[in-house]
Amino acid sequence: MASTAPVAQYAGSSSSSEGSITDLKGDEGWEDAEDDLVEETFISLLDDEVFPNIKSMLEHCKKNHNFDFLELRQRVTYVPSICL
Repeated sequence: MASTAPVAQYAGSSSSSEGSITDLKGDEGWEDAEDDLVEETFISLLDDEVFPNIKSMLEHCKKNHNFDFLELRQRVTYVPSICL
């Protein structure tokens, strides 16, 4: 029967000379090179216009192309996902 090593040996302890993953003392002064915010845009389903949000894109499709995606989704029992 093989012997098993104590869990503490592999789990790491606060007295470890290597430090803990959650020890953030050495990270002071570091800042992200880029912001975490990503500006999303939406391209019309029926032309090449770009919109800042989905609501304005859907309104454009309804007004300019007589295509109401939300109404279609309610009337049809199955609408396949749109993958871009």
